Amino acid sequence: MRTEPLADDAWALLGGRRRAVLGLAGAPGAGKSTLARALVAALRARHGAGAAAYVPLDGFHLSNAQLDRLGLRDRKGSEPSFDAAGYAALLRRLAEEPDAEVYVPDFDRALDEPVAARHHVPPGTRLIVTEGNYLACDLPGWRAARALMAEVWYVDAADAVRDARLMERHVGFGRTAAASRAWIDANDAPNAELVKASRARCDRIVAADDPADSPADSPAGAADGAPGGGPPGDILVVSGPPGAGKTTVARLLAAESGLAVHLHTDDFWAFIARGGIAPYLPEARRQNETVVAVAAGAAARYAAGGYRVVLDGVVGPWFVDAYRAAAGAAGVPLHYVVLRPDEATTLARATARTGPGALTDPGPVRAMHREFADLGPYEGHALDTGGQPPEATAAAVRDAVAAGTHRLG
Repeated sequence: MRTEPLADDAWALLGGRRRAVLGLAGAPGAGKSTLARALVAALRARHGAGAAAYVPLDGFHLSNAQLDRLGLRDRKGSEPSFDAAGYAALLRRLAEEPDAEVYVPDFDRALDEPVAARHHVPPGTRLIVTEGNYLACDLPGWRAARALMAEVWYVDAADAVRDARLMERHVGFGRTAAASRAWIDANDAPNAELVKASRARCDRIVAADDPADSPADSPAGAADGAPGGGPPGDILVVSGPPGAGKTTVARLLAAESGLAVHLHTDDFWAFIARGGIAPYLPEARRQNETVVAVAAGAAARYAAGGYRVVLDGVVGPWFVDAYRAAAGAAGVPLHYVVLRPDEATTLARATARTGPGALTDPGPVRAMHREFADLGPYEGHALDTGGQPPEATAAAVRDAVAAGTHRLG
């Protein structure tokens, strides 16, 4: 979907008010969180950091301990498995206390539990964008929450599209394909039917899978290799020095996408069976140029086939042109994000690694951190990720990509 006109309409909800709340409802897998983050990022890019904040319903999942107590563990994600009253209370505070600093919970899919204070609404934030399955349901708790929203938009996606996304999500977080299928049929599907019944209570329908929402600036014919003749994907390069958390964040981002590929560029160096040179040594230049060209070509071919490619590696400005060239030849968008925690954090993480081939020598780690200290024309592509958990970093990357601020082509 095209974010720009939707962002304009969302901003218009403020009118003369200091703050307004926009709700996004929709069935599981419809794309609510993706749209919410994109709207927040677009509004911040246009109107400043205090323009908008993201508030997910998912933070009001009941904990596993409470679900066990209530006999609802096998219906996790269903309407009664949320604290609707607590969610409404948070929205009331946000609506009535615009000058307050508010911390917002979220759901951690890796932990499979809600977590406190992952999101932050600074004082003076103008628009709150909140999303969740049940925001428009005519049920106790949800009615009170709905009354606090200026509008609720229903994010609509075809059942087949949602099903594919849900399957990818569940498999990505460790379920087998068979277990994922069983969970979707027994839990996600009935939840979706309840949500669909609330569609008429929404102020607007947003078609998440509108064909017109495919990348508009891709060259004609670039999508010929995509599955079913669909639109091409894109390439998201997650870079930074050793220990920046690139691989963990890339895995999280790939697991959340529909068609997705995670390319770990260290693997491309490991493919050299004989004669390999440590890539941080000066004499490795020709080898490194070859490996980068191969990795960039693989990423571009996957993206041309319709996949979101999340590639992690030590991709400094000196290698960016190889990815630009490959993406340009394939006619796919390229995003470049550099994770740049402070040196102490980088050293602590890198030297603690125990995996095969992991670079733990403090000397090269320090040297590579210094190489990322000044990115020249790409300085705006750096994110300070010191002290952040991987999920928060992944969210920051998502926001940057949705806003288009880290796109190279």
